[in-house]
Amino acid sequence: MLRYPDNAQVEYLASKKRMVTISDSVEMRTPADRVWQWLCDLPDHFVEWHPAHHSCRVLRGRLWEPATVVEFEEDLHGRRHRLRFEVDHVTPGREISYHSGRWLRGHFHVAPLNGRSRFTAELSFGPPGLGATLDRLLARLFRGRMAAAQQHQREEGSNLKRLLEHRTDAP
Repeated sequence: MLRYPDNAQVEYLASKKRMVTISDSVEMRTPADRVWQWLCDLPDHFVEWHPAHHSCRVLRGRLWEPATVVEFEEDLHGRRHRLRFEVDHVTPGREISYHSGRWLRGHFHVAPLNGRSRFTAELSFGPPGLGATLDRLLARLFRGRMAAAQQHQREEGSNLKRLLEHRTDAP
């Protein structure tokens, strides 16, 4: 694990599809089923999740089913981005895996903790399978963007905790 400015952590996956990965987890006093329901209603909550979020919409399929295409519009590292992701795998109530092209993969995981929960968001960047040396070079070239993505990810975790722990209209 390499450390970058702003305590951003970058991990090298020990697999043939080695990619640079950032990850953030947050524990909250919210049952896992409430966190999952919030994710299922993400288009309704996306803008309130983070000030840099602008829109979330399903372009094809039904949200969080394999092959569904979802488009997010948000500001990252000072620029507006429109990102399209395709859902790869869903374990209802627990996890969602998705990708955008060949160089970006993501994962949401919800773990129950005795009436509480842990939410983990993970993003993996870069061309898979090119080797550790090239991965390290890419990590250094995109250090600023990765640090900004890690900060954004941390803020999303903190905001999700605040939103769900203080929500009065949830079951």
